[in-house]
Amino acid sequence: VKEIIGALRNCQKLTLADECESFVIFHIKHLSDSCMTKMSKRVEGDWESLALTLGLSMEDLDKCRGEEGDYTNEEIAFNMLCIWRVSDVAISSGFDVFNDLLGRLENMPSSIGLTEYIRDMLIQIN
Repeated sequence: VKEIIGALRNCQKLTLADECESFVIFHIKHLSDSCMTKMSKRVEGDWESLALTLGLSMEDLDKCRGEEGDYTNEEIAFNMLCIWRVSDVAISSGFDVFNDLLGRLENMPSSIGLTEYIRDMLIQIN
């Protein structure tokens, strides 16, 4: 990513380079493994429905489970969130990724803990 940002700067695409750099910093700060771990601890109930709501495919669901199927629910939720954060759905949301996520969680009563966590996170970000 640093090379791409450098190339944009060399081509005098400074605004685009700055936007990319800001997004990378945002992503590192708010969508890190540490953040995914904190979020995964708040996933309750039917994680498969949540994964589909987040736009993951059936193939992605298989990746979440792992080959042996011996992951804990928290590990499965972590895998799911890691796949989601690099998905087209999450990336195309840009800086509004958490607002988009809240909208997707709106009709999922089993995601109350995650919804509350994201609301708190949005308050801290803003």
